[in-house]
Amino acid sequence: MQEGRLGKYRANDDIPRAEYEKLIKEYKREQLAAKKQLGEGPKPKIANSDLIIRMGLKDGMKISSDDALTKAQKFLGEGYHEPIKGSGRYISKDGTRVVRMGENDITGKHGGGPHMNFETLIPNPHKPGKMMINQNLHIYLNN
Repeated sequence: MQEGRLGKYRANDDIPRAEYEKLIKEYKREQLAAKKQLGEGPKPKIANSDLIIRMGLKDGMKISSDDALTKAQKFLGEGYHEPIKGSGRYISKDGTRVVRMGENDITGKHGGGPHMNFETLIPNPHKPGKMMINQNLHIYLNN
C-alpha cells in the first residue's frame, strides 16, 4: 500500500466490504474536520488508520482475550518488541504502533474493565525525535 492513501478492500480483510467502505467515509470526514480545526500540524499515518479499519478494530469494542491477542500480533506485525520486559507494552518494529496490556489494564483496575490499548503514534512536533499518541483504541476483553 502506498503511504498517504487509504488502501483498497481485500477479500481477506476481517470486516465486510460495506462496513469497510462506511468506515473509510467516516474516517475521511473526521480527518477533514480535524484539518479544518487544527490547521497544519502532525498528520496521522494513513497506513495505520487503514490497518485499524481492515482489522475491524473499534474503540470500546468487546472481544475474547484470544481474539484480542491475535489482533495485537497482527496489528504490531513482524519484529515487534517489549522494550521493558514484563511491562506489557509492545512496540512495532517501525515504532508507529503500540499495544499495551499492563497488569492494571487486563485486570480492569481502571478504564472501565479489563482491556488492551491499541495505539498509533506520530512524530511529536514539539519534541523532535519523540513520538506521540495519535489514536488510542480501548479493546475490552469479555472473558
